[in-house]
Amino acid sequence: MVGPERSADVNSGGSGTPRPTGGRHALDERGGIARLWRLLGLPLLATVLGAAAGVAVSLVGGPQWEAQSTMVYTPPSQDPVVFPGANPAAAEREVADAAALAASEAVLAPAAGRLGDGQAWTDLQGAVTVTPSPGSGVITVSVTATETEEVAARLAAVVTSFADVARQQAVDAANAAAAAAGATAGSDGGAAEDVRARAEVLARTADPVRVLSTTTPVQTAPAVPRDAATGGVLGLILAAGLLAVRSARPSRVSSARDAGEMFGLPVGVIRAGQVVPGSERLVEDLQRLGGPGTGHRLVVVPAGAASVAAAQEVAAVLRDTIPAHRPADEHVPVTDGGTAVDVGPAENRVRVTADPTTTVVAPALQQATAVVLAVEQGAPLREVRTVHRLSRHWERPPDAVVVTG
Repeated sequence: MVGPERSADVNSGGSGTPRPTGGRHALDERGGIARLWRLLGLPLLATVLGAAAGVAVSLVGGPQWEAQSTMVYTPPSQDPVVFPGANPAAAEREVADAAALAASEAVLAPAAGRLGDGQAWTDLQGAVTVTPSPGSGVITVSVTATETEEVAARLAAVVTSFADVARQQAVDAANAAAAAAGATAGSDGGAAEDVRARAEVLARTADPVRVLSTTTPVQTAPAVPRDAATGGVLGLILAAGLLAVRSARPSRVSSARDAGEMFGLPVGVIRAGQVVPGSERLVEDLQRLGGPGTGHRLVVVPAGAASVAAAQEVAAVLRDTIPAHRPADEHVPVTDGGTAVDVGPAENRVRVTADPTTTVVAPALQQATAVVLAVEQGAPLREVRTVHRLSRHWERPPDAVVVTG
């Protein structure tokens, strides 16, 4: 007589072959979740942790403000008053030199002195960014600080100091040109005297730096959305690297995870005839699928020659605890491709095939209510992959993988 447990777990289906519902559905559901987690778990976890780390760093760093000034710098050598025939090709190099000057001690030390708050010029150096625009004389100076008043004061001090130093350099260059022209005056028909006069004018009027615009301070940190996105992307990149390393598989099955990922099935572990903690629920489901009632049959298939002993061990564990509600005199001959033997109820409900080839497995699968692949830890991966390919052509696919060893 079929009890309530059988009614809940088995239906007959269109072919008349009993099929499990409750236990099999539980295996399918957990297997699908496990496959999805193996595929997305690490990237998702790394992205979340990266985003959280980005937000934490942003908040710990405190507020940050930034302001910038855009200036036009005219090199002394390009002044048309003193050097009417100057070479424009040299201008870009001189602008780059001026940008480097703006971030140097020659400018920042006087700027720190202007602030009068005890800052060293090296403190300013870490807060100042100078960027020249290629192909033009435009230089942008950006300054950061933790308060709006401080960032405005820093920017004003740096810009003023840069303008003063650049002006002094222009005056020095003009004076040098005037002195050189004066030394040759009278020997070239008045040309040198003309240059000297022009240079003296430049020395009095030099102003190579002209400020175009200055922005009001804007808060750049904490920027939670930006830092969270940055951290998430970095976490995703790290996860991709870890997955790439993990994909370099060894030559043998080193863990239950290897076997589970290969087949994309729920995986359990049996070691020394005992179910390893964490695998109890899977084994219980398999035992229920092979449980009492005519037509219940659990088939254990070795995943290659190296896993034949593993299949016997898995079958023995499953037989030990399957509910024995069938009549004691119900004995059924089992051949498995060999000599017929008479087996008892527990043995009849758990079958072990001699190998995973389709011709051997097919007869056992005709009345199977669950199919288990047994894998010996340390078995060659090539063998296990071959069984994976073979299983695609079986009448019904495997329901779970159990690793022993």
